[in-house]
Amino acid sequence: MEYTIEKLNEYDIFRWFTAISSIPRGSGNTAAVAEFIDSFAEERSLPHLRDGAGNVIVKKPASPGKADSEPLMLQGHIDMVCAVEDGRDIDMSVTPPRLVVDGGWLRADGTTLGADNGIAVAMMLALLDSSDAVHPPLVCVFTADEETGMDGAYGLDKRSLGARRMLNLDAETEGVFFAGCAGGNKAVVRIPVTSSDADGDAWRIELVGLAGGHSGIDIDRGRAMAPMLMGRVLLALRHTAGVRCVRFDCGHADNAIAERAEAEIVCRAGHDVPAVVRRFEEILRAEYGMTEPALRLHAGRITRPPQALDGAGTDALICLLLNAPQGVMERSAYIAGMPQTSSNLGIVRADKGGIYAEACIRSAIATQQDWINLRFASLAASLGGTTECCRGASAWEFAPDSPLRDECIRAWEDMFGEKPVVKISHAGAECGVFVSEMPGLDCVALGPNIENAHTPRERLDIESAKRIYSYLKYVLLCL
Repeated sequence: MEYTIEKLNEYDIFRWFTAISSIPRGSGNTAAVAEFIDSFAEERSLPHLRDGAGNVIVKKPASPGKADSEPLMLQGHIDMVCAVEDGRDIDMSVTPPRLVVDGGWLRADGTTLGADNGIAVAMMLALLDSSDAVHPPLVCVFTADEETGMDGAYGLDKRSLGARRMLNLDAETEGVFFAGCAGGNKAVVRIPVTSSDADGDAWRIELVGLAGGHSGIDIDRGRAMAPMLMGRVLLALRHTAGVRCVRFDCGHADNAIAERAEAEIVCRAGHDVPAVVRRFEEILRAEYGMTEPALRLHAGRITRPPQALDGAGTDALICLLLNAPQGVMERSAYIAGMPQTSSNLGIVRADKGGIYAEACIRSAIATQQDWINLRFASLAASLGGTTECCRGASAWEFAPDSPLRDECIRAWEDMFGEKPVVKISHAGAECGVFVSEMPGLDCVALGPNIENAHTPRERLDIESAKRIYSYLKYVLLCL
């Protein structure tokens, strides 16, 4: 079927997705969308609560004949990662995504789409608005600021929920049910530097075209890590041309694999910086030919600034870029191929004010998560800096006995004639927060096909979203 936005809006979930997509809702900027949901509930006389952490809870009584069924919580987050395509001047704090139908996919024009996790919000609104869905008592939980530390989930008073089973709608592969996830946290590194007068030639080096991606879902796909690649380039120039860094800028979120990096440098006059950069482009394109076909390195002259980081500050930056833990650190001995512990250096900034970096650390084993945090602390300390380990997601341990999971599997087999795949996710999930604070909570995570979340190439499979919503209505009938 060929779709347009107007045609898509004939379907309940896409009508609501379009509605919330008209509201800027990056992490930390969710008050307007929370107000929208609050007003939605008020208009339908549904019991609702908006708390101090920015979460909204909306309850809907059971359908006739289902009043004796155990209440079910549906949960998703209202915030999204805001990332903009290179060369586009879009301020997502005031400009929402512009939806585009691209064949069988829904994407945004030059920005992240926000299907992660706006499609969950849309599905819950559609169910709350539905007059024909048959369901047990529903508790729809719309959490705030998941992408920047799950602050909404942590700040939610779980005592008000009144449900002991939960469907999380933040998974991104149709036919895969998640029954556990890794824990994770953010590590913030700060290193002081000294600047001095700059002399020589000034250049801007740009690394662009990397695939990037979600640091939990895509970390094991062999994609290049922009900080490390730029560290290699700067190290070569440091040795041959005495390069000093003026400014370094890489990444937009700790939990997103950086797609680009940019360095402004000064070096000895007359050094052929473009030749070094061209050579490294050849090397890197050969190394990452399968996973990074669009990788590009470019060097261009710029006006020389008055100051640059001194040699020690430049060395500290290069050391951080090259030696910070990046990528998959350990794989599971129990589930073949599954990443067990990983680290993503998602943000690095440097200028005369100092070096600042954020990393997302994930592990299914708490002691290995601690180990990576200690590696960052040790590296930062050796460079004269500090590391702060921020609160992160709790691990969601696999429960061998899950009546809700059994019912979801049976309903999937009934509807599609095949078994779904049950996995443990390496990505953090709010399920870990709920399970850790609500012992005994029976939980399953599912969702439609979403590709390239956290990047401007994010897209949602239209037919998959329709199927998952139909399945959701069926499983609610069965519960």
